[in-house]
Amino acid sequence: MHEGQIYIPRANSALLIGVLLLVAIFHTSDALASAYGVAVTTTMVVDGVLGFIVIWKAWGWRPWAAAIMMVPLISVDAIFLSSNLLKIVEGAWAPLALGAAIVCSF
Repeated sequence: MHEGQIYIPRANSALLIGVLLLVAIFHTSDALASAYGVAVTTTMVVDGVLGFIVIWKAWGWRPWAAAIMMVPLISVDAIFLSSNLLKIVEGAWAPLALGAAIVCSF
């Protein structure tokens, strides 16, 4: 074992079960790719919005200046997200359902 690495058997077991479930549910790599695309693009949009908030609140920029910097990036990410949302029936429902379950549990 190397310094800084942490091995948690329960986490590895949970990841194994999750991966096996996803493979069993999706059957094809195309459906899994749809789920991956939505997960990545949603994360990018959320990161852009959080970046706007950090620039505005933590760095003390004016909201319009932060918006000038972040809106183009968020817009591109939102276009990618909207195109990936067309694949909800093909497998993109999985990360959305998981995210909704996590949000609703709090």
